[in-house]
Amino acid sequence: MPVIKVPLQHKFGIISQRQRTELQKRIYVSNSSASNNVNTTARDNPYEVSEGFVQEYNSANIEQRDVLHQRAEKMLLRAKRRCGLATDGEGRHVSLVHGWSELAVLAQCTGKIQQDCFAILIFSLNQAPLSDEHVPTLFFLAESVMYWLQAEEIKKNFLRSSEIKLTKIGELVFTRLLYHHFAGNLQGLAECKLRLHTYMNGLKKHKNLYKSYPGVLLAINFMNEAGTLIVGPYTSPETVEDDSDVVMDEVPSIAACIYRSLQVWKHVGCKDKTDLKEAIIFMFLASHELSSQKWLDAYVTVSILGEAAKRDLFVCDLYQDLARGVTVEEPPNGVENSPRYSRVMNPSTRGQMEDSSPDPSIAAPSPAPSGRISSKHRSERSSPTSPVGKRVKVRTLSPYPHLDESTYVLYGVAGWSWKVGYQYARTLLEICLHGATADIQKTAMLGKWGNADVTSFRAGKANFCTDSCGLVDLLEFRAADVQENKQDTWKIRYAALYGLSMLTRYLEGNKQKQGLRAGAWSLINDVQNCPSTEREVSDALTISKMDILMSTNSKGLDGRQSNLWMRIAKSLSQIYSLPTPAADYYGKEIEADYTKSKKPTQDVRITPHKNLAPPPAGVRRPTIRQEILVHSGLGEARRMDSASRGVLNLNRLVVDQLRKDIAGYQEIDKQSVIVAMERKRKEEETRQKAIQMKRKSKLEGKGTAGWNAYQTK
Repeated sequence: MPVIKVPLQHKFGIISQRQRTELQKRIYVSNSSASNNVNTTARDNPYEVSEGFVQEYNSANIEQRDVLHQRAEKMLLRAKRRCGLATDGEGRHVSLVHGWSELAVLAQCTGKIQQDCFAILIFSLNQAPLSDEHVPTLFFLAESVMYWLQAEEIKKNFLRSSEIKLTKIGELVFTRLLYHHFAGNLQGLAECKLRLHTYMNGLKKHKNLYKSYPGVLLAINFMNEAGTLIVGPYTSPETVEDDSDVVMDEVPSIAACIYRSLQVWKHVGCKDKTDLKEAIIFMFLASHELSSQKWLDAYVTVSILGEAAKRDLFVCDLYQDLARGVTVEEPPNGVENSPRYSRVMNPSTRGQMEDSSPDPSIAAPSPAPSGRISSKHRSERSSPTSPVGKRVKVRTLSPYPHLDESTYVLYGVAGWSWKVGYQYARTLLEICLHGATADIQKTAMLGKWGNADVTSFRAGKANFCTDSCGLVDLLEFRAADVQENKQDTWKIRYAALYGLSMLTRYLEGNKQKQGLRAGAWSLINDVQNCPSTEREVSDALTISKMDILMSTNSKGLDGRQSNLWMRIAKSLSQIYSLPTPAADYYGKEIEADYTKSKKPTQDVRITPHKNLAPPPAGVRRPTIRQEILVHSGLGEARRMDSASRGVLNLNRLVVDQLRKDIAGYQEIDKQSVIVAMERKRKEEETRQKAIQMKRKSKLEGKGTAGWNAYQTK
């Protein structure tokens, strides 16, 4: 049948056009007023962090402060979960940008809330992954830390725990910004850099206030030095146009010593130790850069080598040899002309960059024939690794200093800046806590005296750290007469004593490391009882009690513990790594594995290298039919011996019996429930019958058939 659409006609309620317009207007007004009422009655989130709550909290009296304190603690828990402290900043619930911003605002509340915010920020900044999405928030945190130091903490007469935490936050923030500078993520950002430069100028004026506290002074110097490198040419508004940001930054680059430390970290843990040994040799060839005036490069190098020393005892020993001043002036015989030496030192035979840059690829300088670096090799070239079109490069190795009768070149801790020596002592503390084996931890504390009795140590005897360079040696480190910064050696002794004091605090209650803690206590007591110990050095024991203990139990989603410098070493080693060549280091052709690609890690968002060399001519790719047969074939049947078959049958019997037992247990439980229900039902029926009989006896009354007239009873 055809479908007939009957038109809809309004036969009742017919109104004129004017009345219909007025009706629609009234309906529109009523709907808009109803929506406004809904919006006004909707309540905001009471646990959302805001500037208004901070002002209300700081201006509240004692009674109101208790109520607001409970609300602030719930805000703190929300921010703590967003930072992902239990999972190393990883997970679907983590929002680091939001969490850091909330903590920075909530830290303006005075009292315990501020201290808790600082502690959570320190934990999160030390373990969170690296991402270029964090750059604006990191600039905000850097400006906030510098403002707090200049506006609040400097006005106080004594050093406080909040000031120590603030400087630690600033050091972690600028370390992350320094990594992003090396990775090429800070190109442009003129407005952020101009604001940061303004705060840096105010902080430099108050640097001398911390000369008695080397740990805080190192953090201030690191923020100033790293900030200067990050800001670059953006030092005044005149250098930037008003209408747009002009990219005036240079191509991001790292020093040769940093690059070689990354090579050492990269080859730690490999089965073939040849690459690791050669990387260590090249690191020793660049040891003179650690004694230069550019202490920031040496600071980064020592930090990366410390992470490598945690994982291998051989690297830990050589790490201390580098601090003792051991040098290698010439490479071993045969290494200079080998393909491996060319791979690390002269990679100019690699492919070009993806862009149209005419610079050939290079990652390290080419050595002079004598093993030293001549001045003609000082040209800077671009590195072939260019994430997402960005250019990065490795600076060539600086020339070796020319020795004469009036020049003394000191290697090791004796020639390093006190800032680098202080960081070296801190890395030894990290190795004592998180070394892969007990031998590595013991070597970090005792150095070459691992078999000696710790109780036999006597303080007061000068140690030039030429035979050993562990924490026990740094306790009595003295400079030679030719050292320029001889007056700063007490800061390194301060760092060693500070590290031992923190070690005893970390290991408190740890039964597996009672021996290490007892040894640290013995060394501290000897230094305290020595009359030649300076008062400035002894203050390390008091100040260490105010420092915060970093968490040693937090692990990421992969089950591994990580910290900031480990993530930086892992990321930079991938950014500044060379692409895989068409032949291996001995000239053999690669027959396969060209279609396999390494999955990028979660820490670094870098696209794989696209400038790989083509496969050799003798290698042919399978056809489509061959690919289908490979993936659809059943393959050869697996052959089993009698022992394996017996084990398999036994496992099947055990599983079958276990399944039957479980079924029997379930049936018994089911019958028990049925019996209990039946017993309960019968009891309920008996009870109901008794109630009915009782009611019936009450309604029948008493018999009066045999009573006389007017007889009552």
